[in-house]
Amino acid sequence: MKTLFSKRICGQSINLTQYIHDKAKAFKFNDLIDFAIGFPCENINKNLREGAIRALKSNKTIYSPTAGIPELRKIIVKNRLRYNKKDNALITAGVSEAVFLVIASLVNPGDEVIIISPSYFIFQNCVNFCGGKSVFVPLKISGNKFYLDIKEIKKKITDKTKLIVFNSPHNPTGWVADKKTIEELSKIADCRGITILSDEIYKNYIYNRKFYSPEEFTKNVIVVDGISKSFSATGLRIGWIVAEKNVIEKILPLHQLILFCAPTPFQYAAHDLFKNNYKASLKKHIDQYKLKRNLVFNLLSKISEVEVIKPEGTFYMFLRLKNYKNSIEFSEKLLLSKHIVVVPGLDYGKEWGSFIRIAYREPKNKIKEACLRFKEFVS
Repeated sequence: MKTLFSKRICGQSINLTQYIHDKAKAFKFNDLIDFAIGFPCENINKNLREGAIRALKSNKTIYSPTAGIPELRKIIVKNRLRYNKKDNALITAGVSEAVFLVIASLVNPGDEVIIISPSYFIFQNCVNFCGGKSVFVPLKISGNKFYLDIKEIKKKITDKTKLIVFNSPHNPTGWVADKKTIEELSKIADCRGITILSDEIYKNYIYNRKFYSPEEFTKNVIVVDGISKSFSATGLRIGWIVAEKNVIEKILPLHQLILFCAPTPFQYAAHDLFKNNYKASLKKHIDQYKLKRNLVFNLLSKISEVEVIKPEGTFYMFLRLKNYKNSIEFSEKLLLSKHIVVVPGLDYGKEWGSFIRIAYREPKNKIKEACLRFKEFVS
């Protein structure tokens, strides 16, 4: 008897973040504190919201060009070092679509894709969907910091390696790659003819460090980014791919096949945001998250039952549980006992079973309350 579903779709699953979040909602706890979901708790950026309203009132609701409205494509590459022409940009429905388009356009069955671990589930799922093989290179910990050992990347490269998936600032650890690391990774890409997929969605959430992109050091890179995280606009679904013109041209038909175009009114809203003075409000937003990071770190560092590594970027913290090996069981018990939602580390790779990810997205009073409950639970 023929099976209804393809092997490609049978290999997909809902990630643990969504599972634990749906479970928390089902309990309907009045005092629930959400340390799981990966977006800021603040309302959408005011200028972005008003731009969307203007676009809707102006009836900018029909299909846009498949690659996106020219004015948005132009403005997002305006200050880039390498890919700074309109034809270097493709507007997508968020970074998730961008990641899928890149991997589906490059990876053939049997190709190998190196992914820095712990890793967001979508990378591996996209590779699986395309019949490729995910090859994981775990971050290491030294001096209470995460770091990437470039020698481990070199060890995993074979003749089948097609792509390296790189995410800095990094979800879920908050690690930020330094200039030397990115220079060395770029040299590998150039020497071996391997493309780097650089996910830069958290590039604005960086504390006391400088952000570097592989685009500064190699042409063998495809960058994905968007407005979701920095402007509290995850529901507008506006992202982009930035790459060489011929790469954009090859990816464009698949984008048209899946979606035809990103949401038109929200493309105009993003353009309005970037053409005005958005940097002051963004800096204020990021400064608040730096304060939240310091608050969480100072409170959790006092708990002997967990190992806390101070993140250099994002709004995530990846904690090691000293007395637990099963982070799913821990997360479920924490939810039931203390009404706190966290993400099991197993969602980011099987070797991270004793870790959990928290997103310090809530207001400071809730952060303090959550850390108090957390301490009561583990002590």
